[in-house]
Amino acid sequence: MTVVTPEKTVAGPPIQTAKEVADADGLNAFIFAFPKVGKTTFGASAQDSPYGKDVLFLDCAGDAGIRSISHRDDIGVIRIMEWEQLGKMYDYLWKGEHSYNTIVLDPITSAQDLARMQVSESSKTPLAPSWDDWNKINWMTLTMLRDYKNLASAKGWNVLFMDWCKEEMDDLGRILYRPTINPAIQMKIGGAVDLIGYMSIDQQGNRVIDFEPKFLQITGKRESPVDAKIPPKLIAPQSEGPTMVELLELVKGKKQQKGTSK
Repeated sequence: MTVVTPEKTVAGPPIQTAKEVADADGLNAFIFAFPKVGKTTFGASAQDSPYGKDVLFLDCAGDAGIRSISHRDDIGVIRIMEWEQLGKMYDYLWKGEHSYNTIVLDPITSAQDLARMQVSESSKTPLAPSWDDWNKINWMTLTMLRDYKNLASAKGWNVLFMDWCKEEMDDLGRILYRPTINPAIQMKIGGAVDLIGYMSIDQQGNRVIDFEPKFLQITGKRESPVDAKIPPKLIAPQSEGPTMVELLELVKGKKQQKGTSK
């Protein structure tokens, strides 16, 4: 029997504790809502936080609703019209030769459409994607989500994925609220991000972001059970928020005060 001593072991990557890894992460979230509810305005508000500025929007297929923040000249916008641009932007951001601390991809369904357009160029049935085509589209989209989420894990930046919402009715007649992205991606979003929120306007005219896990909507949050900070819902008058300022203070404010954040 061969005895393996510490001197003979192959050096691997440095081992961190779970706490060290979590404290280094930036905010990563998936927010979905019906059009005109305020996703873009919410993402742009990160510019008003010391933990969020500067903000860069990746406007997928020109569908991000940038007109709603057209009064702001302090936020960067790049219109993504081809799938390969997302890869090039990831490489640019990873190098870190910029001042952006918050990256917003909006909307993810349109990013998936760009993947579909690229796959259709080599598809045998471009007008009706085959099963293999959809597998490739889903794989491309999910890989992109994970890569951009890695900017939060490895760099400590904030990464927001935005998408539209749709209603579906189940067999019992209940209304389900789901992102418009392909269902195969919906099932895996929860493993890719720490926060999934459904944004809506309540009967009192307040804007609400719901993070509470529910059967009828894909929502939830992943945070330390010892130092839980994010409430089940963020609620504010429609004209005021909720904002990323509030959310970043809850998530990153205490870390900064303790000196454990970048």
